Amino acid sequence: MERMVNDKIWIKEVPAFLKDQITPVSLWTVRSWCRKGLIKSVKVGGRRYVELESLNNFLKGEATC
Repeated sequence: MERMVNDKIWIKEVPAFLKDQITPVSLWTVRSWCRKGLIKSVKVGGRRYVELESLNNFLKGEATC
């Protein structure tokens, strides 16, 4: 069950979301990309949401931030 808010997805759901699209990516990899500012994310309460457009652009090799 994907928890999406507008165009954002809960960070714990990202590996399952990407499973069919590309090589498997771990939760910790996505978290490190967020901390480094490589993909856009927002923290709401205790949850971090990743912007799908930013994630897709990063994985395609396009600049995001």
